[in-house]
Amino acid sequence: MKVDETEWKIDDEYMEAKRMFLSHVKEINAAFVFLRDIIEELKHIADYCDGTTDYVRIFAVVRENE
Repeated sequence: MKVDETEWKIDDEYMEAKRMFLSHVKEINAAFVFLRDIIEELKHIADYCDGTTDYVRIFAVVRENE
């Protein structure tokens, strides 16, 4: 499904951002920390969206079988 693919892509981008932060660890300042937190929260949002679509799929199957 499209949501799953998008969530996987976000996971990949998240890991790339983490690698980027680690490669610039000597240059980290408050802006980097703030940006890191934003990126982490965006990943959590993508995870929640993926979980929500799983529930919607379950409800759809249950209703279809009623």
